[in-house]
Amino acid sequence: MYPCLHVDCSKLRHNASVLSQQLHSRGLELIAVTKGIAGAPQAARAFLDGGAAALADSRLENVQRLRRSGFQGKIWLLRPPTLGQAGACVDMADVTLASEWQTLQALSRAAVQKGIRHRVYLMVELGDLREGVMPAELPLLYCKARGLPSLEVAGIGTNLACLGGIYPTREVMGGLQALAKSLDPAGRLAISAGNSSALHMMKQGSWSGAFTASMSNLRIGESLLLGWDIFDQTPLPGLEGDACVLDAEILELKNKPSLPWGQKSRTAFGAAVHFPDRGIRRRALLALGKQDIGAGGIVPMEQGIEVLASSSDHVVLDVEERSDLCVGSVLRFSLDYASLLALAASAYVKKHFANGRTV
Repeated sequence: MYPCLHVDCSKLRHNASVLSQQLHSRGLELIAVTKGIAGAPQAARAFLDGGAAALADSRLENVQRLRRSGFQGKIWLLRPPTLGQAGACVDMADVTLASEWQTLQALSRAAVQKGIRHRVYLMVELGDLREGVMPAELPLLYCKARGLPSLEVAGIGTNLACLGGIYPTREVMGGLQALAKSLDPAGRLAISAGNSSALHMMKQGSWSGAFTASMSNLRIGESLLLGWDIFDQTPLPGLEGDACVLDAEILELKNKPSLPWGQKSRTAFGAAVHFPDRGIRRRALLALGKQDIGAGGIVPMEQGIEVLASSSDHVVLDVEERSDLCVGSVLRFSLDYASLLALAASAYVKKHFANGRTV
């Protein structure tokens, strides 16, 4: 059945092994993020077998999926729970990233009620403008959070390269280290130094200097799944880049004009599009669309195929150079992070995990 997302767990395991060794040599733990693969237990096991110290996800539903599969190890919740989810959060997650006083209070109340101790990392805003308390406000939040019952402030952390596309730099990492030291001069606070973007620093040779000794872990998802540097999408040394690929079937194959005709308006998604006039061309329709790939892109892994456009339920290809194709032919595509994220969560896409086992 197609479309089908194929995941090679042996390649995910290899990527986790390479990265966990690389990070371990720098005194860092690998926290493997499963949100890009919808919390799939097979992928989670591959990450753990490869050396990940813990799992992490942004969705409580995915955390629940991992717990139901039997996993009893550490799971981080990357996106803070809503106030109404605090009870479920402390039930299922071991660590929560948080930045709001009300959220910390809700987690404390839930932990007290359940008779458990819950660990949190306080997230600090360092320029990407997603989540995080402003640096000047961190000391007060830290002092207040430490006074909450059944709550342990295990460390601080930051997030970069997601919303604002801000690079991690020595200056940013040094600032994060200084913040942790100002809160706890004894150095007992752990520092979650960021996400896959930090691997770019390592590849460039800029993960160096005094700050590196203070960093505790990195939360890695995209680079584990796709094997690349998230900034320039070039391969990271030693990693497999085709652990996750897509197969899709051709529904229609016809010769058509390359230029639409008639009175022109915007597309169903509000876009103004322009197609060059290339004459009559052989075009193929795939059983796949924006509802499955979201805002992401797919790239043909075979020659002579060009992705032209997509609507909600179709992807249109130019296959003028491929006379061997027919209706029913199955084509393979590589993915970017946005398309993988959507495909993994789509109810309309079959998932096939090779060489794997569940947690």
